[in-house]
Amino acid sequence: MRTTKKQTREEEPSIDDMRYDIAEAEAMNMTTSHVIDLLMDGYEGLENFSDLEVREEWDEIFGDEKDENNYSIIEGAIRQSTKNPIKKP
Repeated sequence: MRTTKKQTREEEPSIDDMRYDIAEAEAMNMTTSHVIDLLMDGYEGLENFSDLEVREEWDEIFGDEKDENNYSIIEGAIRQSTKNPIKKP
């Protein structure tokens, strides 16, 4: 299970705020082996995801709803591009 804390803001976060929140949350949940895999194999950064994808991902992580697999777009990219997929409990 992910441990994330919704960022406290007085107003709705911008898409760039959401990108940062997502990156921060995912970084906090990564293991050293995932970081090594990313450094070895690369990763398409959040700046390359559409605003809609970012908003959906932010809502998934920080909102009340979860998707059926409970995976994030970052975890999906890691699972597809590395030999060390993130495993859910």
